Amino acid sequence: MSPVSKAGPNLGGSPGKSQGGKERTPIQAIPSQVRLTFGIELEFVYSYDQSYTRELEKLGSRYKIHLAPENAHNLVFEIVIQMLSENHLPVNRFSEDHLITNYDNWTVKTEYLYPDNPGLDIRRAEIEVVSRILLLEEKSFEEVRLVLAILENFPGPYKFYVNGLTGFHVHVGADQQKFVLPWLKKFTQTVTAFEHEIESLHSDDRIQNKYARAPSQLPKLHPRGGPVLGLAVLDEQKTFEDLYNTFMKDRYMAYNLENLLDPDSYPSDETKEKQTVEFRQHAGTLDGDTICNWIEFVCALLKYSFSADHRENLVFLMNHLRNFPDTALSIQDLMEKIGVPHLFTWYRDNNRISDRGRVTIQELPETNPYAEFPDVQPLYDLLQDDESGLEVGVGVRGVKRGREEDEDEEEQGAPLKKTKRFYG
Repeated sequence: MSPVSKAGPNLGGSPGKSQGGKERTPIQAIPSQVRLTFGIELEFVYSYDQSYTRELEKLGSRYKIHLAPENAHNLVFEIVIQMLSENHLPVNRFSEDHLITNYDNWTVKTEYLYPDNPGLDIRRAEIEVVSRILLLEEKSFEEVRLVLAILENFPGPYKFYVNGLTGFHVHVGADQQKFVLPWLKKFTQTVTAFEHEIESLHSDDRIQNKYARAPSQLPKLHPRGGPVLGLAVLDEQKTFEDLYNTFMKDRYMAYNLENLLDPDSYPSDETKEKQTVEFRQHAGTLDGDTICNWIEFVCALLKYSFSADHRENLVFLMNHLRNFPDTALSIQDLMEKIGVPHLFTWYRDNNRISDRGRVTIQELPETNPYAEFPDVQPLYDLLQDDESGLEVGVGVRGVKRGREEDEDEEEQGAPLKKTKRFYG
């Protein structure tokens, strides 16, 4: 089979365009002191019945792949590897031990998604494709789209697909630099404060998912006093290990910091090579626009954490959590803040923003829970100040689709009551 052309329709047109043919906004410039890298993990499935096994063997012969009968189930993996290689992509040899030792190459490996059921007539290849380490630049997005085009062109009557069991994970690194504690504090505070708004970009099966738990599922980040106190708790951590123990339960978190642990603390040899923050919450997908836009968003979140002023960021997050009716912050506000407003346009125009919103409201405690956190004390005082005019709105707020629509809805509905409450 001839290599997939980079100019072919499966790449969505020219390298600077999305799959729909529209001009893709170039990714934002990265501060000169930080050069981001990323890697992706794509989980998907290939199902076929017993009658197609012989066809797979014939297909393997076309690629000069000959496996022993007991290893015939590996044919799909070997064919994908061969197709990647034909398109001049560096790729590791197939191995069933799951350990990746060379991140300069792409990897195709087994992913265990389903429980074994030998009584079924259906055969499944549960596949994970792991990228090599890529710089955050347009050339890397072209390479990702090339791989997706190769997967889309897998020969035969059956195609790869994703479902509620598959995920799409992104690892982001800082090239040769270490993630320092101030960066990680701002990052963990931002994703904690905007947890529900970010969740509006995900499908329902990824919310409260046991393999991608959100910060609100950690008691330390949602104590009495709600997430505002959670921000203060994160602020008080003096070492990365302290921050890790506060923000993490295990690696199955929406935002996984495990790969940044001291090398002697790593639970597996594989993670020693990564030095990345992993984003695990996205559903499985093989759509090029969806993949590239999510990569750009999570990288922008980290880039913002590198450059944002600590105090100004806390004020920004407190303004969001206070959530008064006239200035309620949304996923649009967050994307504008971190420098990717064009991504909101794409998510909105493609109906990728759900109406999922906050549903828990907590009373502001009569006693001051922030007394032991001096840096947050002035913000608490501001909430208590009747003369400030900064009262907290009450209500269950859906995720905003755009300011114009919000204003129309507010005019049509009943006036929102104001009281000293904030969202938990």
